[in-house]
Parts: sequence; structure tokens; C-alpha cells
Amino acid sequence: MDTIRLSSLVGASLAILSACGDSATASDAAASGSSGSGGQAGGGGAGGEVSSFACSQGEVPLTQTIGEGTTSFDGFLSPLEGVRACVVSHPSIPCTETEPDGLWEVCLPPSSEVVITYEKEGFMPTLVGIVTGNEPSAVPRARVQPLRPTTAVCDSPWTKFGIACPPTDESLVFVKAVRAEQDSDALPQGLAEVSVEFEPAAGLGPLYEGALGEIDETATATMAPSGNAFAAGLVTPEQIVTLSHPTLATCRGFSFDSWPGPTAGTVRIPTRAGFRTLVPVTCE
Repeated sequence: MDTIRLSSLVGASLAILSACGDSATASDAAASGSSGSGGQAGGGGAGGEVSSFACSQGEVPLTQTIGEGTTSFDGFLSPLEGVRACVVSHPSIPCTETEPDGLWEVCLPPSSEVVITYEKEGFMPTLVGIVTGNEPSAVPRARVQPLRPTTAVCDSPWTKFGIACPPTDESLVFVKAVRAEQDSDALPQGLAEVSVEFEPAAGLGPLYEGALGEIDETATATMAPSGNAFAAGLVTPEQIVTLSHPTLATCRGFSFDSWPGPTAGTVRIPTRAGFRTLVPVTCE
């Protein structure tokens, strides 16, 4: 099946979090919230009607479409039904499953660091850390969340280096460096020359994807066209990721997809045993 760009799947029907860019560290707000799973987004493409899903006053709505991602994570092969999505940082918010069109909706506290997990049989358990905005009435768009089959993730590079995949007592991290362009349904193009360091150090990596999609064991930074970096063997619940670029001075998490780090050029990311964390980053 031909790859479908994210914008063709969701377009203007995605409503959600305030994009935070390089926002200051958000304090964890009250864990109260409610979830829903039935406010259908209209249209299915650019120009579709905005979802009627609404939250209580003081909450931030998150509406996502979950689908099978391509290797580069900038497109979908198809939406996924029955993905179990859980806001594990706020246990009072019930887990829900995606609709036949991949739609998932939830209400989140504002100005909070949130951890969300996505699980479906046959797909790699996936985790993301996001920061919600402080304007509950604002509903800018959010990208679609891609998942990949476990077999596709485990083919490379983990088995080559003897890393258990899917992981059991450890976690995997997928860092995607992208150009500092306006946020949209699809991630921007990959950004080369971004070096990545982990604290505490990863058991394996960082490893960088080469021009042909292979792992280049000699590389010391991301490469075109993907901008992808990988790490495995992480055992702490939170990692500090240091980013650097030879000519672009400011590196940070892309949009709301990671937590601000303790110093300039760093982000914090959650990790969880048995899961892979997705981390879009950028430099400008």
C-alpha cells in the first residue's frame, strides 16, 4: 500500500495541545481529568470539520489519530483500531482504545509534563513525553502518532548488537532530528549533523542511521535524509539528552514532544522498561 502523508489522514480535524517549543519546565498540575473516545473528526483530510470533542473548563484537549508508521515516521500506511492509549503519568485518567479510524481523545491538565503509552498486539509498545500548554481554550493541531510492527523495529539494529527486542527490563529510544520548521501534521524533513548524548549513558548507542537507511557505526551525528538516532539499554525512568550542532546554536525538543532539560541544548525524556520512547528534536 502506498504511503499516505499524515496531512491526508487528519488535516484540520486534529485539535489539541498548545505547542510549547522551548517552553520553560512545566510543573505537574493536578492529576484530575476525564477521557473520551467517540468525538469523531469530520472530513478525514484537509478542510475537514474540527472534532466536537470538548473538555471541562481548565483542561486541555488532546485528539490524535494512531496509525502504522513508515520507517521515517513522516507518514502512515494505515490507521490502527484498538490501540490502548494510557496517560500513565496521571493514573486517574482512564485508558481508552482507538476507534476504527485510529482516533483517540483525552482531556489533560494544563501546564503539565505528561507520559502517554500506546500498546497493540504485534506492535512495538511506544511511549512519548509531552508538555501541555497553559491555554485550555487554545486548540492548535497535533501530529498523528505513528506505531511500527514489533518485527520491523527489531530487525535492525538491535539484533545485530545482541540487544533484546522487544525489550524486557530495559528501554529503547528513537531520536529524530528535524528541521526547525512550522509544526504540521507530518514531521519536517530530517536534520543532519546533530550529535546526541545520553545521561545516564545508554547501554548501546547512540547509533546513527546512514544515507541508505543502514546503521553507520562510524557516524558521530545524524545524517541526511532521515536525521535518525537510536539508543538501547536504558534503565532509568528519565534520561537527559544533550543535543549539539556545529553551526546551529539552539537545540531543543520539537514542538511539545519532550520536556525541557536542565540546561540549554538538553531535553528530558521518560523511559519505561519494555517500551520505546519517540523523541523529535530540532536545532536552529
